[in-house]
Amino acid sequence: MQTHPWKEITADEMFTNHNPNGDSLYGADISTHPRYRHEGIGSMLYDARKQLNIKLNLRRMISGGRLYNYCEYANHLSASDYASKVIEGKMHDPVLSFELANGFRFIKILSNYLDDVRSLNYAIFIEWLNPNYSHTGPNRVT
Repeated sequence: MQTHPWKEITADEMFTNHNPNGDSLYGADISTHPRYRHEGIGSMLYDARKQLNIKLNLRRMISGGRLYNYCEYANHLSASDYASKVIEGKMHDPVLSFELANGFRFIKILSNYLDDVRSLNYAIFIEWLNPNYSHTGPNRVT
């Protein structure tokens, strides 16, 4: 399985590895202040990213999302089993459940994604496909 660590994908959080000819928008981070959660702000931020993706004619938006509550289940579930239960709606994870509700699909588990106590360094690799993408449209090399 190919690795996808946070520090590598974000060039040590400096984003100097941007590829202007790439076909994907990488969602590096999103959060809202705890006082303002559950008011639709996170979904509005994702919607703005989706609109940018459509405007730039990018094929997809991808991201790694930490498995926020995995630490509470790690003693009896693998990271993959935990993610599967969240995807099936049998469990709730504030990050993965939010991403799924915003149209992202699960691709795979990422181990050693970032140094994080709650997720035990696990994340999920997700993508949202641009429904308007044209491989010959603006910003695409043919």
